[in-house]
This record gives sequence, structure tokens and C-alpha cells, in this order.
Amino acid sequence: MKNINIIFVLSFLFIAQASFAQNHFKIGPSALINANLFSQSISTPIGGEISYELGLSDHFSVNLAGNIHYGEEESIFLENRTNKIKQKDLLIGTQVDVRYHFKGIYNGSYIGIGGDVKHITAKNYFTSQRDGDPNAIYADYDFNIGASYGIYIPLKYGYLNPNIYIGGNPDSEYELHAKLGMNYVF
Repeated sequence: MKNINIIFVLSFLFIAQASFAQNHFKIGPSALINANLFSQSISTPIGGEISYELGLSDHFSVNLAGNIHYGEEESIFLENRTNKIKQKDLLIGTQVDVRYHFKGIYNGSYIGIGGDVKHITAKNYFTSQRDGDPNAIYADYDFNIGASYGIYIPLKYGYLNPNIYIGGNPDSEYELHAKLGMNYVF
């Protein structure tokens, strides 16, 4: 019985929060800038994201985003460059930010801290004999911690939300990671 009461209270709090807070869905294009300092390479996959921002108070919110990005880049291996075989990256991930809004939620600019987790699948990552060689595929998870900045621009219906996220992790495939985005908030 005690568990049912806890579930009921948590459900009520979530429904009350979702009903009365300023919560919005967002969708839009974004581009990643990933830098690997060891191999001195930069990749710039493009894609998009769908996110939901949950208002916690007048100035704080949590943004939950899912994103997918794809890009092609020159390989770090001479054999692949000689054979004109490009590395093809697919990154699917999620990002969570806790944000502080200076003038209130959806009113002006904000800063945030958070992290993102991505699954990377890179075809032709290793030396390839041909494009799509199954022995040349790299797949792994990548975790970054960083900061975000953005602004809400009011429109007649909804908002525009240009934003930037900069993070890093010295133990990941890309030590430095940035995401530039432009979301429509409805």
C-alpha cells in the first residue's frame, strides 16, 4: 500500500507540473563541431533535434533533447585518402541541460550546464580496402559534459531558439564537442 501511495503522489506532482508550468516542445536543425586533438581532425556532421523543456520555476528549467547527425570527412589514414574513401559518421544521442533563464523562462537569454551521450557509428574509420568495408567500422558511446547558452526570440506563434552547447571529455573519441542549433518552439 505504501508503494501505491508513493506512485500516486509522484504521478500527481508530475501531472501538476506538466499542467501548470511553461513546457514546450522544440524541433530544429543543428550542426556538430567535433575536434580530435590527437589526430588533429575536425568533423562537422549536420542533423536535427527534438526536445522538450520542462519549467521547474520562474527561472529554472530542464531541457531533454534527442538528436541525430550525419557527416562525411577525410580519413586520417593515408590509404583511405589515396583511394578517396571518406569516413562516414552517424551520431545518435540525447542531451540533458539544467538551465537558468535571466529574465524568466522563454523570455530572453539563458545559460545551462549538462551532458550528452551519443552512439557513434563510423564507417571506413580504419584502413579500408573498399567503401563500406565491414572490418573498418568503429562503434562506441561518447559522453560529454558542458555548458550551453541560448536566447528565445518571440514570434507571433512560438519562439525561435538559437543555441550553442560546448562540452568535452578527454577520454572520448572527440575531446572537444560543440553543437550549434536553431529550434522552433511551439
